[in-house]
Amino acid sequence: MALVGNHCIGLLDPDGTLRLGLFPAGTTVAEVGGTISVTLPDGSSADVGDDVVTGGSLVGEDNLTSALPADLPSDCHTDTAVQIGHIRPE
Repeated sequence: MALVGNHCIGLLDPDGTLRLGLFPAGTTVAEVGGTISVTLPDGSSADVGDDVVTGGSLVGEDNLTSALPADLPSDCHTDTAVQIGHIRPE
């Protein structure tokens, strides 16, 4: 997982493509000792900087605007995003 801008969390693909992460309601984010951890409602979790395996789907540019909250910081925008339903460190 990687930071998108200074405000959001996403996935960095092996080819260098950064995708904004769209996490389910109830996801928590905590920073402890400089490590940012994400925990999904199903209990799966990972830290920013971890290589991860996810379950989810890509959201392409055509559908991205409707999938994003209106108040999303501008530095969080990417061309594609991934809806994440499960995550675990690789």
